[in-house]
Amino acid sequence: MAAGTVAEPDGRPAGPAGPSRPVQLIVAIAAMMAVAAVVALAIAHATSWRLPVLALVGSGLGFVLFQATFGFAGSFRAALERRDCSGFRAQALALGLTSCVFFPLLTVGELFGLPLTGFVTPIGVSFVIGAVLFGIGMQIGGGCASGTLFALGGGNARLLMTLACFIVGSAVGAAHLGFWWTLPVLPTGTSQDWLGWPAALTLHLSVFAGVIIYAPASDRLRRGLKGGLTWRRWLREPWPLAWGAAGLALLNIATLVLAGRPWGETAGFTLWGSKLAAMIG
Repeated sequence: MAAGTVAEPDGRPAGPAGPSRPVQLIVAIAAMMAVAAVVALAIAHATSWRLPVLALVGSGLGFVLFQATFGFAGSFRAALERRDCSGFRAQALALGLTSCVFFPLLTVGELFGLPLTGFVTPIGVSFVIGAVLFGIGMQIGGGCASGTLFALGGGNARLLMTLACFIVGSAVGAAHLGFWWTLPVLPTGTSQDWLGWPAALTLHLSVFAGVIIYAPASDRLRRGLKGGLTWRRWLREPWPLAWGAAGLALLNIATLVLAGRPWGETAGFTLWGSKLAAMIG
């Protein structure tokens, strides 16, 4: 391996070496303190037991993302540069597992008296422009939303600039949201509306299964821990992507049950940026 590079969990070079270990430790400690503060605030201001539990679920999502190195920017890069679609296969697995629970629950529309809603956004001009800009940005910035957050939590201070740009861009987009909604869009709907949830679920699972079976990939999706399974290895060794997919699916389902909506990240960036803009005036 060339000097100045770091390896992904499967041993392949992943790019320039990260920051020094002292910087990593400082950033990691700061991230842990931030998580502890969020959980403490959630407990202190909670009007329901759901908020503190959701804070713990969010911490679990970060842990799973970090342990499995589960991101989206890296998946696209690996597919384009090395024809390695392990990341896509893991995403298909996570979506398939989640869909098996989401489709029937969202059709019912509530659980234990809590309304359940999905994220339904019409496809249109603004959607396409946003997708292209996001794709370019996550490659230049070195991470998608989830990848940026778990890398920062792991001590990679280089992603601070990416996070800052995420926040600024989200706030600017929110300020002009009215304009973007005036652009042409296709009729809003979901496959569940058009086909019914059993047929829609079958269609989705067929597509996901096709990706998992036929997409070219390394063995990183299934590569597990070496030796026996111990708590030390489970906490310190990189996870196979399949474990990450299963963990994200489980925690996404928990988010739906607790919050009434799926797991999402970028709305937080918009909130932070808008609050900062309001403070600045």
